[in-house]
Amino acid sequence: MTDCLHLHLNTTLTPHLPHHGRLDCLDCGKFVGWAKKPETLIREQENEVKIKRLAEILPQLGEWEREFVGSLKRQGAKISPRQQEKLDQIFKSTKHLSTKSPYHDHH
Repeated sequence: MTDCLHLHLNTTLTPHLPHHGRLDCLDCGKFVGWAKKPETLIREQENEVKIKRLAEILPQLGEWEREFVGSLKRQGAKISPRQQEKLDQIFKSTKHLSTKSPYHDHH
């Protein structure tokens, strides 16, 4: 058993596999996991922004949408294709809503 924390990783691209690349520890040589594709990283970052913005207008959403956004906040950015479709749909339909609090004084 090794005490290695796998802090130094090497990514080897794997174009012959469905994975973007393999992650190996440079210190102990152990396979640590698979590297995400750049487009996956971008989509997950975009999802984080969408979820954050929707959370800011949560009181303006319907009950189902509030629960859905809350569940995505707890789950994180890695979501299913169906959840992605719903998130995109809700985000698109709420672009006109303000992220300012309805209680904010505009003097």
